[in-house]
Amino acid sequence: MQSLRDPSLPLLELQEVLSSTSGRIPISVEKKVRKLMALYERNITSVLAQFPSQQIASVIDHHAASLAKRSDR
Repeated sequence: MQSLRDPSLPLLELQEVLSSTSGRIPISVEKKVRKLMALYERNITSVLAQFPSQQIASVIDHHAASLAKRSDR
C-alpha cells in the first residue's frame, strides 16, 4: 500500500506511456509534457508538489483544438 502513496508513481506511469507513444504524438506536445514532468521531478520532495495532470491535459487539449480536421482529433 505504501507504494501507492509514492509521489513518483504518476511520474513513472507517464514516462512509461510516453515511451510507448513517442514518435506517434507531435514532438511539440511531447516536449511540453516532458518539461512539465521534469519540473515536477525537480520539486517532488516538496510538500506542496502536485503532479501536473491538469497542465498536461491542457497541453493535449490545446493541440487537439488546433487540428484542422475533426477526424484528426
